[in-house]
Amino acid sequence: MTNLFIIVFVLVILSSIVTAFVDSKPNPKQQRKKRWTRKGLDQSAVAELYQAAGPLLSAAELNFYRVLSEVVQHWNDSNGKPVAVVMSKVRVLDLVDVKKGLDRSSYQSAFNRIRAKHVDFVLVRPADMSVMCVIELDDSTHRQKKVQERDRLMDSIYGAVGLPIVHVACRRKYVKEELAGVIREAMGG
Repeated sequence: MTNLFIIVFVLVILSSIVTAFVDSKPNPKQQRKKRWTRKGLDQSAVAELYQAAGPLLSAAELNFYRVLSEVVQHWNDSNGKPVAVVMSKVRVLDLVDVKKGLDRSSYQSAFNRIRAKHVDFVLVRPADMSVMCVIELDDSTHRQKKVQERDRLMDSIYGAVGLPIVHVACRRKYVKEELAGVIREAMGG
């Protein structure tokens, strides 16, 4: 009987210690609940969660952007107004919609393929901001098999919706006339 009493006593003590330990550790779900309120994020927690991301474009992208901007700056209509504006880091979902009427599984699968993707540059018409051309700057990562598969998928999607796509190899210097020719050719002109 004393052995049973000792075992029960030890179990009660151990249970008390475990309970005290668990109660002393902060519960991540409770911490999250404290941060989020009906009106959004508790402002005292914002600085713990976010920081500035830095420049929007890498050095290589910025170099290309400057050259591309110079190229399209000279594309004007008969009134001297620009016919193209360069946009950067555009979400694919701002360029392409998943078709309505698909079954739920197909829609979600198609949506997931493009939801977190962006394109490096887009040329748009300044009058209505309609898309003229999509431009991808291909750096060394585009030699990787997985990235090449992604490029093939995105190229087929752009082709299916009628958006011209131009891939430009990342370089230190670009020949403006050559770049202009490649882009105009992709746009059919």
